Amino acid sequence: MTSRSSLVAATAALIVLLPLSACSGGSTPAPADDGGAAPSASAPEAAAPDEPAETYGCTPELLAYAQQYGYPAAKPLDPASLEIPDVTFAQGPTCYLTDEDTGAVRYAAFWAEDPQGVLTALGAALDEAGYQQSDDYGPLIWWKGGDEPTSAEHAVGAAPQPVDGVDVLYVTW
Repeated sequence: MTSRSSLVAATAALIVLLPLSACSGGSTPAPADDGGAAPSASAPEAAAPDEPAETYGCTPELLAYAQQYGYPAAKPLDPASLEIPDVTFAQGPTCYLTDEDTGAVRYAAFWAEDPQGVLTALGAALDEAGYQQSDDYGPLIWWKGGDEPTSAEHAVGAAPQPVDGVDVLYVTW
C-alpha cells in the first residue's frame, strides 16, 4: 500500500504542477468555467471608494491640481463628451472633469497639447457663441447672459498653468 499511496501523491503533485508550468512567463491561468457569462474585456476594474473607476487621461497631478484649486470633488469624465454651454469646440481635452461639491454641477478641462493654440481657438469659439469678455475680471474670463458672477447665465475662465512642470491650459465653467 505504501507504493500505491506514493503513486497517488506523485500523480496529484504532477496534476498541480503541470498547469503551473504552462503559466510561466507572467501569464495567469484562465478561471474555471462556472457556466456564467464571461466578464467584459472593457469593463473597468472596481475602484477604491475614493477613486474614480476610469481616469480618462486625468493624471494624478491634474486631479490634484483641480482639487487644490476649486474642484475638491473632481471626477474624470470621458473627454469625448466635452460640452461647454452653447459652444461648438472640437478640440478634445487631455482631461475633463466634473465637480458637484458645492451643490452645483461644475466642469473643468485641461489641454496639454499646444495650450496657447487651444486658448486662441477656444476664445474664438466662445466669441462666436456670444460670450463676451469683461475688463472687470480679466481677459481670460468670458460671460454669456451677464457680465458678473451673480448675473451671468454662463461663465468660462481659461488660463495657461504649469502643472507638475508641464504647461497646460486649464479651463473652468
